[in-house]
Amino acid sequence: MSRVTRHFTLPVASAESVTDPKLFQYGKTVTLYFDYFEDGVAKRSGIRFESVAATRTRNERFASSQGMSFDKLKEIHESAWVAQMKQEIGHLYQNELSQFRHFVIYLDSAGSFEVLASDFEILPEESGSWESLRAATAD
Repeated sequence: MSRVTRHFTLPVASAESVTDPKLFQYGKTVTLYFDYFEDGVAKRSGIRFESVAATRTRNERFASSQGMSFDKLKEIHESAWVAQMKQEIGHLYQNELSQFRHFVIYLDSAGSFEVLASDFEILPEESGSWESLRAATAD
């Protein structure tokens, strides 16, 4: 059975989100953006994953309860997903793959987000939603 470590809990329940969370990939960096209301004020933050090997998402109806990750970023140790990938890629990259960590978070009305990455960082909390930022920078 896999062991689970909790790393981060959302400041408020994901049911309080302003917009749906968004997963954005740029090279080997993947960022999960989310925004929410806290005391009636829209705020935004996110989780940035570094040196990403793989991602997968699932609709909330089909999301796994692995790690009980509702509104919490968790790390799955001895991950079945990592073991499966090791079998699929052969000998050449197995040592490299063992350096990756399996992270999972489940967000209300969005589903689960899973990432194999070397590490993560929490983006600073800011006022406003990601949508309002996009609208302010639009041509």
